Amino acid sequence: LACGQGADGQLGTGTREGAVSKATEVPLPSGARATQVACGKDFSVVVLDDGRVLSCGADDYGQLGQGKGQRYVPDLREIRHLQGVDVESVACGEYHATALTRQGRVYAWGYGRFGQLGTGATVDLCVPTLVETLDNIRGVSCGQNHTAAIS
Repeated sequence: LACGQGADGQLGTGTREGAVSKATEVPLPSGARATQVACGKDFSVVVLDDGRVLSCGADDYGQLGQGKGQRYVPDLREIRHLQGVDVESVACGEYHATALTRQGRVYAWGYGRFGQLGTGATVDLCVPTLVETLDNIRGVSCGQNHTAAIS
């Protein structure tokens, strides 16, 4: 379920409504169940019970993790670069996101100009990228322009 400002498609309902004041069901792939959701400024990321990860909303800095494409994605779409990766949880900052795997690895994508993606660079990444320096991680959280992990 989702509600609130949806002008950039961040609610995942398939529309870009300005305001949704009543919690609305968000369509998921047939037979799938969401186990976790995280929200950034104008985007959302969802983990399904089978480990797939979906995203929707604004994609100004690659924060949807779907590569270069549409600026606004109003429906949940699979992040293909995480196919086959056993994702346990996701976290979102203002314009970036991370995925923590059951094996304790971290993938990051989106706005990276402050180094918040942890890759050693200060560039935006439009697809999830393995953060080589983060291993055996138990938890990840993102702030506006920073990321923290528990090892």
